[in-house]
Amino acid sequence: MNPLCPSSDGFLGSLPDWLMLFVTIVLAGTAYAAIKEGKRDRRAMIAEGMRNRRKDLVEKSLEEVYSPLYQILHRSFFRLGQFTRKKEGGWELRLSRSFATLPPPLHPLMKEELDRICNITERFGHLIPSEDYLNLTNAITACVFDAATDRWQFEDWDNKIWFRIVEMKNRFEEELTELTKPSTSGPNSVRQGTNE
Repeated sequence: MNPLCPSSDGFLGSLPDWLMLFVTIVLAGTAYAAIKEGKRDRRAMIAEGMRNRRKDLVEKSLEEVYSPLYQILHRSFFRLGQFTRKKEGGWELRLSRSFATLPPPLHPLMKEELDRICNITERFGHLIPSEDYLNLTNAITACVFDAATDRWQFEDWDNKIWFRIVEMKNRFEEELTELTKPSTSGPNSVRQGTNE
């Protein structure tokens, strides 16, 4: 008896045996192609999932940390006085009478704004880089109430905190724009990039 063809009709066997062999080979080939396709789709889903998680983190950082901090400190700049554009470029700050005695690195904050900054650092401190978090918390603890202006004096020497907030806000906005563009990488591009 031939192991390739278990039929008793000889080497060629019967038609149903050959048909069964052909169907088995076709099914095995189809299963192999489906497994390869599944692996490619899985890679694409993982890549898309990572992209979505990063987008969510960037959105949360912007919405909960950098945009509110930017708005609060931006408003405090305009409380200091009037900004005018210089002819040679840049801006000049003309301090209002009530803040003329304050040195420039102080931001006059209302109690609600200071509380909002404290709340942001407590709830979303994990989204702020450690050095920026340390600078921000040190500035918060150094705040002193000024009865003459009825504001809290938020110290930001060399405007380090302000410039860092602006830098991070701009960086996250650019990254969010990049992440929300229609994806050129998807299941089709992953399929084309692999040779499996």
